[in-house]
Amino acid sequence: MVASAWTGFGVLAAAIFDSTDALIIVVDDRQRIQVANPAAQWALLRGETDLTGRDAPTLIGGPRRGPELRQAFRAALRDGTRHRHEFDLPLDATTSGHSIAWSISRISSEPGALVCVGIDVTDVRSECERLRAQATTDELTGLPNRAALAEHLARFVSTGVWVLFCDLNGFKDVNDTLGHAAGDSVLVQIARRLTRTVRSESFVARFGGHEFVIVVGGDRDFNPQVLAARIIRATDQPLILPDGLVVTIGMSVGIAALNPGEDPAATLAYADQQMYAMKSRRTTRTSRATPSAAVG
Repeated sequence: MVASAWTGFGVLAAAIFDSTDALIIVVDDRQRIQVANPAAQWALLRGETDLTGRDAPTLIGGPRRGPELRQAFRAALRDGTRHRHEFDLPLDATTSGHSIAWSISRISSEPGALVCVGIDVTDVRSECERLRAQATTDELTGLPNRAALAEHLARFVSTGVWVLFCDLNGFKDVNDTLGHAAGDSVLVQIARRLTRTVRSESFVARFGGHEFVIVVGGDRDFNPQVLAARIIRATDQPLILPDGLVVTIGMSVGIAALNPGEDPAATLAYADQQMYAMKSRRTTRTSRATPSAAVG
């Protein structure tokens, strides 16, 4: 550490500066790094000599977040308020970046100087993302769940999108005659078929029970009726269960358009009504179980 940079700080402050796991960077009024503690040097993969005089926003925020950080530096120097930002350190392609929560404070106004204190929140962020994924994923099928569907539909309130509400026919017979394990196998296989049937950019969610919802962008050439027909054909095919039995079920599909400005919940309800209307018109085939050898 450059001793002159710590004139007046005292031995204790210098010891904390050198030993803490927090990243500490002192920046001047030109947003140039004056001094960085060992933790910051390690995180930024540069020694103190290489860091001194470097442009702090570019180094910490990178090309994408640097301008945002530069504004925060200016505001902190101007009004003395503390600013908080979280960045992934823009390290080289061979290094896994860390997520750092930065607190930026003015420590001197004449001459202007800032201290940036960063805490590595990579593990906390990863755990939050894991919990969020757990909360928005259906455990059985691995599809997004109803909560994730609501979030997804909310993104299209201003642009519009197509919604297909799908419900299995005769699924209750599978659970009643073959047991819940067989029913779970059916749901997992149907989820895979739906995912394979739609376009890669489409959104497939398990709404609950034996209901699924598909969200598809409405480009000029898209025909939801054609997709609904493909879904019905795909789900009409026999399903082979782990115990060698085969079940054949059907699917009813209701279609609704989420137009710009409309309520996604109302659109889902309308698609649900359309699905039941189709189910009432169509002869529902009950599930039937046969030995797998009977399937050619």
